[in-house]
Amino acid sequence: MSASPTIAVTSDGLSWMHERLVNESTPPITTIALGSGSSAPAAADTSLDTEVVRRDVSSDNAQLFFNSEVPEIRFRITIQGGTDVPAGTEISELGVFNAAGTLIYRETRVPIEMNQGIRRTIDSRLTLTSE
Repeated sequence: MSASPTIAVTSDGLSWMHERLVNESTPPITTIALGSGSSAPAAADTSLDTEVVRRDVSSDNAQLFFNSEVPEIRFRITIQGGTDVPAGTEISELGVFNAAGTLIYRETRVPIEMNQGIRRTIDSRLTLTSE
């Protein structure tokens, strides 16, 4: 059984979400990054602790899904040990950035070791609620 990720929408991310709702010219989400950092996500974060790979969401290896029925965004990134990241790298954080390079969302999770030649797909989901 794996532990649930620890997540934070950053302060800049909240501002971005508000602007994006009222102004479609606000830079869209364009990249998903993975890292090996372990500090707890916080609203003040502006980067991953230790970024190891970043993918454009337009590529086959990084995807972004918007659910129109539920206010949520899903993220998916696929990487291979020894090719995209050095074999043995432990992936423990995920971040989502807009076209301006602003960190919108960051999460940490139980580390996943990237073994040589093994492809892994990492999925995440951000559900928006009003509380």
